[in-house]
Amino acid sequence: MEKSIIVIGGGVIGLSCAYKLAQKGMQVKVLEEGACGARATTASLGVLMPYVPTIEKPTAILQRTSIEMYKDFAKELVEFSGVDIEFENLGHLQVLHSEKQLEKAQKAVERSNELDKQVNGSPAFEMLTFEQAKELEPNLTEAKFGCMHSRLTANLSTEKLVEALKAACNKLNVEILENVSVEDVIIDENNVAKGVKTTDTEIFADNVLIAAGAYSSKFKHIIGNLGEILSQKGEALELKLEERKFDRLIKMAGFYALCKKDGTTFIGSTSSRKPDFSEDVKDKSINMLIKGGQRIIPSITKEDIVRAWAGHRPHSYLGSPLLGKCDEAKNLFVATGHGKIGICTAPFTAKIISSLIAEGEELIDLTPFRVNKLKQPGSKD
Repeated sequence: MEKSIIVIGGGVIGLSCAYKLAQKGMQVKVLEEGACGARATTASLGVLMPYVPTIEKPTAILQRTSIEMYKDFAKELVEFSGVDIEFENLGHLQVLHSEKQLEKAQKAVERSNELDKQVNGSPAFEMLTFEQAKELEPNLTEAKFGCMHSRLTANLSTEKLVEALKAACNKLNVEILENVSVEDVIIDENNVAKGVKTTDTEIFADNVLIAAGAYSSKFKHIIGNLGEILSQKGEALELKLEERKFDRLIKMAGFYALCKKDGTTFIGSTSSRKPDFSEDVKDKSINMLIKGGQRIIPSITKEDIVRAWAGHRPHSYLGSPLLGKCDEAKNLFVATGHGKIGICTAPFTAKIISSLIAEGEELIDLTPFRVNKLKQPGSKD
């Protein structure tokens, strides 16, 4: 495999892949239409919450494996870049509010124990009564059916993550070009990707990686099913409270509260059911987030809101991310469609893609993430 590559997209997936490709000796150029990480990446709250082990779909396995890699990935990145990404293995409590949820949680804990999953010598997942959960989090107000405690859940600063990845890439001589719009991929008469066309010029390389997130559908004329990667709008709130209410992330009824030491509290998040690239946060969404947040922290009101914002997740209507090489053109690769789990899956995705491109090695079976696969009826993430 030749040694130069253009990465289209400077979000967490594109930058992580660029970092790992450069570590393997490739000459890397990142082209980002706006500012690196300014879209889905920094709109994310940086929550690394694993799928429960009873979910055994390939996407869930990809996500859990990546989260298990994160502590070492973060340590390496911080040491190399000199930027603290504020990685914190805080854990989370899933408040259970029905017998059905309780049954699912019990099965997840049983499966985790069968796999002997641990964090610092303690079970990765465990069941807690309301009283036991309240000992950990005294401000917890309800948990009729108890809680599931996950010690694997972590959090990081997405702004610092982007800063660290850019710094690491710069140290490895990765060329990062921001505010550059890629209009097309150059494919020669032998069906080999040779570079890209921007609004101003042509840039050549031996390989091209499309990692443009929710904007990857721009290249659906080359790879048809990139048209199935579309924006899933998500909205969240930042509140300023007098004190930190919870040390762990608290999840209840589809919403979660993430509390920082200075009282800054985040409530997340909504998910659009249809493709949506709008930037505004509607009053309906704010009311929904406040109502959901009040189940966790009853005292919060709209007056506590510091800001409300929206991000555009690259949702895959194919049922999984697209990872790997393209059948239509040699030396053309894709890493996109990670949806809500882009931050979570960045370390493992970068490892998979860099090994595939730089060394020609498939670390996992990429069939479930196949770039040229057909949409499955009724498929969903």
